[in-house]
Amino acid sequence: MRGAWFLVSGIGLLGFIAPVVGLVFRLTPGRTPVVREVELLSQAFHYDPLQPGEAHTRHALGGRIEVRWGERVVLHLRAVDTAHGFYLDGYGINRVVQPGEEVTIEFIAIRPGKFRFRCSETCGPLHPFMIGELVVTPNLPFYSSALGTIFLALAVVGRFWWLKGEA
Repeated sequence: MRGAWFLVSGIGLLGFIAPVVGLVFRLTPGRTPVVREVELLSQAFHYDPLQPGEAHTRHALGGRIEVRWGERVVLHLRAVDTAHGFYLDGYGINRVVQPGEEVTIEFIAIRPGKFRFRCSETCGPLHPFMIGELVVTPNLPFYSSALGTIFLALAVVGRFWWLKGEA
């Protein structure tokens, strides 16, 4: 019976350690994590997040960018009409872009949740309303591998108890 508990505890420990080691290994310098590139067009009191190469056809107050936890995010910030800023809550990123220029902002999305970004350069009367949202969603492969290992460990424990009852 002691061998069975040793096996079950080893599988459980491996199930919790393996996803964490995989995540750390993926975020280690020198490794190339998944890259999410977004062109962020700022003009007239709003941000328009566009996929690279996408035409600018919409106008909306604020913008929403969705990424997964652990991804490297590359924002290409462009200003159309006047100087605009970009401040991202929770990450402490603050950059200013002049009209006709492009500023590249890179970071790794290591904090899950919703974070506001806003213009940090006074750009006109509606400046306080120039905000957007970065949504960092959970990395599902990480959680699914941890859950799969837990279910496997529970199945092994159940199997050993079943065999013990037959003996």
